[in-house]
Amino acid sequence: MKFKMFLKRLLIISFGFVFMFVTYITINHFINSSIFNIKNIEIVGTVNSNQKLLKNYFKKFLGKNIFKVKGDGVLTEDVWVEKYEIVKKFPSTLQVKIYEKRPVIKFSKRGKCYIKTADNSLIKSNCNNVNVFVMTNIDNDYFNEFIKIYRELNNNLKFYLYSSYFVAKQSEIEIIGYYDSSSFLGNYRYFEKIAETLYEKIDYADLRISERIYVSGVKRERG
Repeated sequence: MKFKMFLKRLLIISFGFVFMFVTYITINHFINSSIFNIKNIEIVGTVNSNQKLLKNYFKKFLGKNIFKVKGDGVLTEDVWVEKYEIVKKFPSTLQVKIYEKRPVIKFSKRGKCYIKTADNSLIKSNCNNVNVFVMTNIDNDYFNEFIKIYRELNNNLKFYLYSSYFVAKQSEIEIIGYYDSSSFLGNYRYFEKIAETLYEKIDYADLRISERIYVSGVKRERG
């Protein structure tokens, strides 16, 4: 009786192993079949990065098994790419999501143009539509304060940055400011209120001192 029970258990165990082995072979064969070889690569999220370079870089995955491709990584070949993430769209498409560095400001210095990104990278750029001109070396803290100012102002202005102050040119008006965002923006908002109502013509305005404005121009005559 015990021997029969032993044989029965052995048979069940043997059948289980055979079933598992056959299942493993079947699944492995299915996974490694050409159905899951990558035939299409979609690249999304590109704005400033080099699309031709990215296509050439990721075409190495074509023909590879989709299960054997890792999920994400870092790409050093393109200065704009912070990282990429791979999304598998079964059975044979790979979607590559590109995460680019976030541009903060574009400026010109010594005849060359750059874009500063949120991670403090400086990326060479063309000089199209540049309205910020760095005239001398500027302390990094000052430059960061200027960026806060720049974000709040009308970017139709042209800005000329010097070591201890900057000049914003609006039509024929020069506005002089200091690298303190809260102080300058407060002064600038007040200047906008009085500029049209009190002055016929303005040559320049000095907004460097907190809560004090000096305006050189011709006041309107009171009726």
